[in-house]
Amino acid sequence: MTKRLYFTCPIKALYMMKEFGVKFSGEDLVFTDFDQKKPIYIAPESEHIFEPKKGDVFNYKTFNEIPIIMRDNKQFFAAEVKND
Repeated sequence: MTKRLYFTCPIKALYMMKEFGVKFSGEDLVFTDFDQKKPIYIAPESEHIFEPKKGDVFNYKTFNEIPIIMRDNKQFFAAEVKND
């Protein structure tokens, strides 16, 4: 079984590309609808970015119970996981 990391929010995907250098599969890079729910798959060479890193700060006391991750004083969005 293989796992693939992805985002369904293009805004989060673009933010992670800009702030953390995340690369995506080429066919997923056309953003015509920023309200889409289509998976935007993370390229295999960027998957290591999503491993926990010393210094990551996790805050679970949020208004809507969604955890907030901070890395290098910037918000870090966790990817979703699809198991094939």
